[in-house]
Amino acid sequence: MTDNNCDILLFGTMGRIGEDLSLCLQQHHLTIARVDFPQNVFRDEPGYRRMLAKAVAQYSPAVVLPVGDAYAMSRAAELLPRGCRAAVDTPEKVALLGGKVSFSALAAKLGIRQPRMYDSPAGTGLPSAEQARTMNKDEIVQVVFKRDVSFGGHGVHRPLSIDALNQLIAHQRPSEPYLIEEYISGWDYSVDAVRMGTFFRAGSYKTLSNNGNGPSLERQAVDFPQLVETARTIMDYVDYNGLCGFDFRVSEEGIPYILECNPRFTAGVRTQFENGFDIPYILYELFRPE
Repeated sequence: MTDNNCDILLFGTMGRIGEDLSLCLQQHHLTIARVDFPQNVFRDEPGYRRMLAKAVAQYSPAVVLPVGDAYAMSRAAELLPRGCRAAVDTPEKVALLGGKVSFSALAAKLGIRQPRMYDSPAGTGLPSAEQARTMNKDEIVQVVFKRDVSFGGHGVHRPLSIDALNQLIAHQRPSEPYLIEEYISGWDYSVDAVRMGTFFRAGSYKTLSNNGNGPSLERQAVDFPQLVETARTIMDYVDYNGLCGFDFRVSEEGIPYILECNPRFTAGVRTQFENGFDIPYILYELFRPE
């Protein structure tokens, strides 16, 4: 075992998640260092790498728990010295699960139910902006536009006209993929799962206050074995070691649809902890150097 100055470095903490992780880990009397994630470093990999190298040199952690950007951490793991590990899998696996387009293709390959996907705006049946002004919202076909990479609901939109949808697409970079999918009326559920080889543990919760997209502050732990089994199927297929958060939509008829995967901590970490699923400590135990 190496001689480290601290047990865990929480790197890239943003908003409430960093606070919740600290509260969970303090129960185990571990030494913790936190490095907040400046907005100007988000999606700036060189800046991320510089901040990581500086933080690791300063705190000498045994385990780094990435909070803000698991993909950048997976690519920067080579910077970590011997005796320090990042709780994340390879860049290829993180990108596969974290990209909305690649994850949708994976779910389709595995035969997992997801909302209907549209090939083009014309196929959605959305009205023109002029027509939409004379229609009630309930009369308009509901679709969701998703950028391939988003955080906290940013990059997810529900356009009410084909003009609005086309405008969203026009603001995409030419090389940036996106999804157009059917909006499912119902309720939001999530599963957080930790896997390492044959070890697997997961917990599910329901979002109680929902505005259609974006973060929520009200969640309730529930027992939903079907969703947990879906999460395990995906992680086993990819052979992913680490943490993933899966989002589902359960229709008014009780049919679950998978929406996306986030291979990182989610806002439900405190709900899981209060229900006995201590995600950050489990990750620490699994990834700490022997």
